[in-house]
Amino acid sequence: AREKALSGFRTGDVDVLVPADKLLAAVDALRTLGLVPLTAPVSRRWARDHAKSITLVNSAGQQVDVHRRLATGPLGARVSSPALFASGEAFSLGAVNVTALADAPRFLHACYHSVLGGVRSPRHCRDVLLLCLGVTPQDVAPWWGEGWSPTVVADALADRQGVLPEVWRDWLATHKPDPVDQAWIAAARSEFHSRAALHARTLPPMARLRFLAALA
Repeated sequence: AREKALSGFRTGDVDVLVPADKLLAAVDALRTLGLVPLTAPVSRRWARDHAKSITLVNSAGQQVDVHRRLATGPLGARVSSPALFASGEAFSLGAVNVTALADAPRFLHACYHSVLGGVRSPRHCRDVLLLCLGVTPQDVAPWWGEGWSPTVVADALADRQGVLPEVWRDWLATHKPDPVDQAWIAAARSEFHSRAALHARTLPPMARLRFLAALA
């Protein structure tokens, strides 16, 4: 059933989120469906501890991105994985039951993807605007305690104030950006070595050594 559902996809890739500590187990399980890493990770231990995702591909060229995080770097690492799996919206994909992100984290992820994903295309703007119609700042407020950054959300909404719902315009008017998060946002748009250096500085000493040694 899973193979049949996968064969019906007509998208560029399929994104699957797994618990943060199950990335390698999920990749190993998907190997049984003929999906193998498109590019080998730096190492399995580095991928287990630091990778955002691993991209798999089958013989037909179909890709599955297995994610343990929704964003790279310190901002992605802060988001609570257990909180994401504690709620969700179920739907059917062929003969398979699948759970998607709940409305509030789906909106938050769209904001993160728009700001931290490296490309701010009209599609990313569309996703943010459509999803903000279904949630209010009050809906999103409980998620700040799960590691999400209001500063990232404000950055995603800032250039679209003319078409935002009034509740989000009011929220933007009172939001005070976090300078640390602003620095991380700026680094996310820089070269890889700058992003890696910033990420390394957020890690405990031994984890920092392993992170940098693997990259070196």
